[in-house]
Amino acid sequence: TELLEGGDVAAVIVSINRPFGRADLARLPNLRAVATCSTGYDHIDLEATAAAGAWVINAADYCADEVAEHTIADILSLLRGVSPLDAQVRQGEWDVYLTLPRRIAGTTLGVVGCGRIGSRVCRLAAALGMRVLANDPFVPAERIRAHDVKHLRVLGCADRDELAFIREVKWIEAEQLACGAHLFAHGERVLVEQDFL
Repeated sequence: TELLEGGDVAAVIVSINRPFGRADLARLPNLRAVATCSTGYDHIDLEATAAAGAWVINAADYCADEVAEHTIADILSLLRGVSPLDAQVRQGEWDVYLTLPRRIAGTTLGVVGCGRIGSRVCRLAAALGMRVLANDPFVPAERIRAHDVKHLRVLGCADRDELAFIREVKWIEAEQLACGAHLFAHGERVLVEQDFL
């Protein structure tokens, strides 16, 4: 997709499939705003855009509810053993001992990151009767507690009976940890302190 050129263009909307950088800015000398229809904006050269005096605007709340709901669905599936039981039934088998579904109410969920998505996950989990523990260095403890969530400065072993961690933004994978915990993480790599395990 080609952008218009000239001094009469004050704002552009770019998709996540099209990088926007210095060459584009050079063709648009009077640009004042670059908008993207996504939450992410890593396809926009922020430094060059700021140097050109233009604002970058994103759709910060886009799909925040949907991502939080999907996260809860994945947590419920994990705790109830939906995937292995489904696969077994599709093979014409039924072994009630294949996985022992856990009760949702009373399960402890640790949420690391209480921004737009993490705070929604906290509210949904609390509504299901889960004990929710949360930590976010950028969100005041009072705001975290407002969601009927216990604020944690440090997540330690004593706080994590049946603890499932999630990290805000996106479900990536689940790995079995010690003490029956599950880890949901965002990013390519998960670092867990040895003392925590």
